[in-house]
Amino acid sequence: MAHVSIRDVEVVYKKHQTDEELVALTGFSVEVEKGEFVTIVGPSGCGKSTLLLSIDGLLPQANGEILIGGKPVSGPGMDRAMVFQEFALMPWRTVEANTWFGLEVQGESKVDLRKRAEYYLNLVGLKGFERSYPHQLSGGMRQRVGIARALAVNPEILLMDEPFGALDAQTREIMQVELLKIWEKDRKTVFFVTHGIDEAIYLADKIVVMSARPGRVKEIINVSLPRPRGMDIKTTAEFGRMRQHIWELLEDEVTMSAIGS
Repeated sequence: MAHVSIRDVEVVYKKHQTDEELVALTGFSVEVEKGEFVTIVGPSGCGKSTLLLSIDGLLPQANGEILIGGKPVSGPGMDRAMVFQEFALMPWRTVEANTWFGLEVQGESKVDLRKRAEYYLNLVGLKGFERSYPHQLSGGMRQRVGIARALAVNPEILLMDEPFGALDAQTREIMQVELLKIWEKDRKTVFFVTHGIDEAIYLADKIVVMSARPGRVKEIINVSLPRPRGMDIKTTAEFGRMRQHIWELLEDEVTMSAIGS
């Protein structure tokens, strides 16, 4: 049995102040094994973030089902954690207090809070910054705090919504390398939304290419590039072939999305 089964899912929004319905996802199906790193690419507005919110249990499906470990998702759960693009840190809390927030909500003791925060901040390379505040950190460091906070609750599934989208190009590449190092340690199941084709290929075991809205699965690509991966893998012929193939899949969808908007 797959770890996450998304079966013929349809998600429909009601437009504000009208009864008009907007179909965000339709007929969406994919099977994901435990520990797989899945990246999701598609044109703007195709429902990538909607998919993550549905997996997280925050958006109900009009049709279809999402199963985790064979059990239907009916709402949020501690087996899932989200990392957002906008860092979403609380500016009045220190780095360690931001990291342990989810555990604090669960009622963990102060001793356990500090131990878990220390462990995960060390894991993401922020040892020594425990008492700093978000405004004292660079963008890449703030995103590391967001990742540490998500990992601290020990989820089975990590949902990442363009987490490096707000970073400069150099920092973004550094964070890609660091994220894979972190993932290699415990192999969480990851769903990672991105607009970057290179980023999608570099990180993934499996790439889900989506159509323009309403979002469907256009193609699922299994990535056979060896692990662990260094940045030099982006210069290989196989990487280049995959990049070209994905761009060809997306080219018409991006055009359709632009016309529709």
